[in-house]
Amino acid sequence: MSERKIIFEDVIKRAGGKIYEVGGSVRDRLLNIPRKDKDLLITGLPIELIVNLIKQYGKTILAGKSFGVIKFSPHIEKDVTIDIAIPRKEVSTGVGHRDFTVEYDPDLPIEQDLARRDFTINAMAYDIEKGEIIDPFGGKEDLRNKIIRVVFPQAFAEDPLRLLRGSSLRQGSNFPSKRKLSN
Repeated sequence: MSERKIIFEDVIKRAGGKIYEVGGSVRDRLLNIPRKDKDLLITGLPIELIVNLIKQYGKTILAGKSFGVIKFSPHIEKDVTIDIAIPRKEVSTGVGHRDFTVEYDPDLPIEQDLARRDFTINAMAYDIEKGEIIDPFGGKEDLRNKIIRVVFPQAFAEDPLRLLRGSSLRQGSNFPSKRKLSN
């Protein structure tokens, strides 16, 4: 059993956590694009406990405490970085891309965490234990149809930088330029 499997399928699970691969990692998995780095979401455990559980297995950095992300590099895979987060909601407090507060809740349903993501093709999760994709916003279908669509209608108004991210995502995915960013 690999060290990564021991950490994430034994240590975290035994402590009561549930592990999902999320975001671009899932998108790239569906597109068969190899990816060294992974984005994980762990539910059921506070971030401080996750850090304590995994620090013996590699380098852990709590990056941007306000966003609650752990950068983890396993000892035996030093060229791999795993971003680990706990579920959160972003509550808009104004019109700018920085006008929001973040609310962490390790028990927040996965679908609510996915709802805060930018585009449907990034708002999917892979349930590692069950081997199933969770896709509440139709990201797989949009991926098949090469459409980059926002998760919620006011996304561009709340954060105009999403237009740039969407354009960059379209170019990186080799989606045809005649396809539009969809609101």
